[in-house]
Amino acid sequence: MLKYPNLKIATYTFAFILTLILFLSCNDKKEKTYSNGIFNEKNIEVESNINFKSVAVLNENNKKIIDIASIAFNNSKELKESQVILKIKKDHQNIEFELKRITNENLIIIPEPIFDLNLNKNFLKGTNSSYYLISLLEKEINNQIKLLDSIEKISQDAQFKSFADKSKEVLIDNNDSLEQLLEL
Repeated sequence: MLKYPNLKIATYTFAFILTLILFLSCNDKKEKTYSNGIFNEKNIEVESNINFKSVAVLNENNKKIIDIASIAFNNSKELKESQVILKIKKDHQNIEFELKRITNENLIIIPEPIFDLNLNKNFLKGTNSSYYLISLLEKEINNQIKLLDSIEKISQDAQFKSFADKSKEVLIDNNDSLEQLLEL
């Protein structure tokens, strides 16, 4: 029936050998692995220069401070208090902008923060609501100073170290201003 039976066998043999060659050539290539956010063509563990969890916590803490500052500004009754709180809010918005810029340059995606301010509604309605909110701001700024200090010590990325150092200076100044307000 078939005119060329050897041609059919040769075709199947050729296809089998071609498939075998492709399969073996794929296994000879170096495997690419994904370790700590960096592609690595050798099977070597790569340590990241940036602690991604610290950056996410910093972003969350910064947004929390901006929200508390907004509430404190709206509740403020004194001019000096309002000025200090507005400065803090603007400084933290600048920190947020700078953090986003640095993370974009380093191809880091920061998850959208989810937090609860845990504000005591009774204190917000009372006459000491400004004192309460300024105390919360001071507490959160102290937390952020500690976090920036940690980032500055641990990070191997020069850009993040510089960011942490500059931000920490601004926060220490703001914290001193808040302490002066609390003493009044």
